[in-house]
Amino acid sequence: MLIQLSDNDLAQMPPKLCSELLQWLQAKQSKVFPPLTAVKETPEQLALKIDRPQPHSSVRLIKPTQAATPDAHVRLSQLFDMGLFTQNSQIRVRLKREKAQQVGYAYITTGIQISPSGTIVHNREEFDKPSPLATSINGGAVNGWEYIEIKQNGQWICLGELRKIWRSAA
Repeated sequence: MLIQLSDNDLAQMPPKLCSELLQWLQAKQSKVFPPLTAVKETPEQLALKIDRPQPHSSVRLIKPTQAATPDAHVRLSQLFDMGLFTQNSQIRVRLKREKAQQVGYAYITTGIQISPSGTIVHNREEFDKPSPLATSINGGAVNGWEYIEIKQNGQWICLGELRKIWRSAA
């Protein structure tokens, strides 16, 4: 199977449909296929090859819409749109040592959810950047890319690692 979508194709798609397509592909990949491996092809698209019995089978997804340069500001919704996490992904925020000692636990896992657009909602406030969320929870400045983690394949991965994947996709 070969699916090719250009920037123009995805721009014409309703955002919810685009997000659901990426979620469907991620679900299919994790349940049926071996892990995807990214292969850079052209500046216009990112090829994700799936090892399956059919010799010419591949899925092609577009690259991130914003240039993925090392100093580019990355939003949570961009990671979400690329399929690096889903609305059903488990999420947690690490607490600073002092705060963890005060409350008796190291992570906040309740009251945090991922919105359909890929932002994180906590206390009815929506965050598209991780540091303001982590700062809000910790009561002081922290790097949200290091303090917020998503569970993938049974392991907790900090958002900074997902950001590296997003940046390397360009």
